[in-house]
Amino acid sequence: MKRLIATSPAVLGGIAAVTLVAGAGAALAAWRVQSDEVVLTAETATLSPGNKPAVTADGNAVTVSWTPNTFGERKVDSYRIKRYDLGGAAQQPQGTCEENVAKERCTDAGVPAGSWRYTVVPVKGGWTGPESAKSDAVIVAADGRAVVVPEEPAADKAAGPAAGPA
Repeated sequence: MKRLIATSPAVLGGIAAVTLVAGAGAALAAWRVQSDEVVLTAETATLSPGNKPAVTADGNAVTVSWTPNTFGERKVDSYRIKRYDLGGAAQQPQGTCEENVAKERCTDAGVPAGSWRYTVVPVKGGWTGPESAKSDAVIVAADGRAVVVPEEPAADKAAGPAAGPA
């Protein structure tokens, strides 16, 4: 003959909790798998650095253009343009360069007086690539006239008397 033992709901709840925890541990142990080392190989695409932009000026409007970038074999979605002053502080360009630019050309309108250089940052989805090299300098005068000053190429100078002893 079997005998039933009366117990409180709190005791039954505690037994159920212990069983659940113990059972969960047993289930986790059952799913643990050990194997030899597995090597996975995958091809990845890298987002290339922005291409150095070219600049032209018409009054205080500066047109920035560059060669398109790719992500693997696909074009990037857009570009972010940055304008830098002589001290290297980034400025937000205006006009069609203000937001993400979908084409490879934009115009920074109403550029203030000063000396400026531009960079391009490629964007693909939520990813951004490395920033490009800085463009040639654009100098905007107080009267709104601007001129592009090309960067001097690095030239190999022949050693002469000023070079010192060989």
